[in-house]
Amino acid sequence: MRRIIPASLLAVVLGVGLVTTPPASAQAPPTWKQGQPANMADSTLAPIAQPPSPKAPGEIPVAKIKLPPGFKAELWAHGINNARAMTWGDKGTLFVSSRVAGNVYAVVDKGGQREVKVIAKGLTLPNGVAFKDGTLYVAEISRITKMPGIEDKLDNPPAMEVVYEILPRDQPHGWKYLAFGPDGKLYFNIGAPCNICIPPDTHANISRINADGSGFEYFAHGVRNSVGFDWHPVTKAAHQDGPACRRQRGRVLHRLDVPTRVQEPRLPRPAGLLEPDQEDRFPRHDGDAAPRRRAQVRRVRRGLARR
Repeated sequence: MRRIIPASLLAVVLGVGLVTTPPASAQAPPTWKQGQPANMADSTLAPIAQPPSPKAPGEIPVAKIKLPPGFKAELWAHGINNARAMTWGDKGTLFVSSRVAGNVYAVVDKGGQREVKVIAKGLTLPNGVAFKDGTLYVAEISRITKMPGIEDKLDNPPAMEVVYEILPRDQPHGWKYLAFGPDGKLYFNIGAPCNICIPPDTHANISRINADGSGFEYFAHGVRNSVGFDWHPVTKAAHQDGPACRRQRGRVLHRLDVPTRVQEPRLPRPAGLLEPDQEDRFPRHDGDAAPRRRAQVRRVRRGLARR
């Protein structure tokens, strides 16, 4: 026999359910909005989304690039989705990484015509590439892999071999750059997992390993988000442990009327110069000494600002 529930009782039950149901938690803002001034709360400024596909050659405005006298720019290769970093192979192959596309490319010059081959796909932000002794090294967020003898196998790429795979998995600033130093070690960055925060010791640094994945060590701390590094062409022979000179990205929403980190005139050494065991100042000094920045750092340390 079907039971009939009075409408008044049903209303009471529904009312109780509405009262006792916990409200949905507010969605946390993206990390790049961290540090946004209150007067920019309604700003439409945001990172530019990756285009769905590379532009056709005729749509690339090469002619608008302004260069010093004696220099020129021309289109060398196209059809490479989300190109990010590049490195040359021993046999003239240009290897190109991507970030959000998840691909690694090989560009081969065939009589003035460049052929683009996808040699790896489905990777997690494979941003960094480096080449040494016939082997291509690729850096994803949490691991570094290699492809031995790749230049002889471009049409049938070998399986990627893991070199090191216990790196942090944080997406913010998690993409990495790779480079071999004059000491033969493989250097890479581990970015701060935030816009402004006190990062753990495992982040905001330049690290290095041996080519076989052994000997992991932190080379320098306090590097918020390196976007590449290289070695001085003169001093590298005398400094087998470095020093590495790199370009660092400053925080998002940095005041435009204040010099950025790499323009900081109070540094006791050339801007961007790294030395072993160095503390490179982020987050306490990231481009300016403004009281507002120091206050932000103090709030983070007291747990009053979102990491």
